[in-house]
Amino acid sequence: MELPSLIHDYRDALIERVEIGPRHEVTLTIATLIWEGTTGRRGADVRVRFGGIQNFAQVCKFLDDAPHEGSELACLRYALDRSSKPGQMFIELAFERIDARILVECLSVQIDVSREVGR
Repeated sequence: MELPSLIHDYRDALIERVEIGPRHEVTLTIATLIWEGTTGRRGADVRVRFGGIQNFAQVCKFLDDAPHEGSELACLRYALDRSSKPGQMFIELAFERIDARILVECLSVQIDVSREVGR
């Protein structure tokens, strides 16, 4: 079994919505940015769902502090310093210009892309 692909470049993207629960899961609705030379335009919304979060209390506290309201994403990727495998994934979530980052340890990651560009 392979790791799910984090198929988008999340740099400079905005988290528009954070949904917590119903169990140990978090879903982020992310407005991606598509660069065309030196200008960017909004791409499709992407929903990233983290299931079976092992450090759930820590992740909830981090998101309750709402770093996404003050900055765009610097990265959303598999952690470079931890080895992820199916059923045990380490996702690094970090923001631009502010010292806000967390490692989400979860059992699963799901990526869903909105069919409507820009919405």
